[in-house]
Amino acid sequence: MRDCVKEYGIIENELTDIQRRISNCPKGSIRKRTIKRKTYYYLQYREGEHVRSRYISADNVEDIQQKIESRRKMEQEARRLQSRLNSYAKLLGIHRSYRPVKNVDYEDYTLFMSTVAHDYKNLGRDRFIDKYDITKFRGINKRYLAGFLDYINGIERQNMRRTNDLIPDP
Repeated sequence: MRDCVKEYGIIENELTDIQRRISNCPKGSIRKRTIKRKTYYYLQYREGEHVRSRYISADNVEDIQQKIESRRKMEQEARRLQSRLNSYAKLLGIHRSYRPVKNVDYEDYTLFMSTVAHDYKNLGRDRFIDKYDITKFRGINKRYLAGFLDYINGIERQNMRRTNDLIPDP
């Protein structure tokens, strides 16, 4: 078991190092354009939803192309290391969050939480369970509701990653 913990730490350090090196390399691809019989080179990459183009002098094209290829190889290695890290985490029982919940309106979420707690007190157990059928909810509300139902049923779950592991979506 100590070997697994040691290996986990080594892989985590390697992954952090590769991710740091990836961030220093350019991303995207090089595009060649001919304008008035002259050849120009541009580095094209995504920035959010926009595709950006940056001019590259002809002297730097090969150097930047090598850096792009190097980045792609490092990204492939990072995916491999991430997979190994997740395997060790599962073996060791370490919780690794997969994705943060995006685009959450926390005011609505807080209202949902207080409504669920209020309804549980006032409706009674059977009517509450009928009203809050978990298959009707998605995202963070579904996660909260699953946790609340576990709590009222006295179920303790350790190292829960996702609610979807328990309850399939409709």
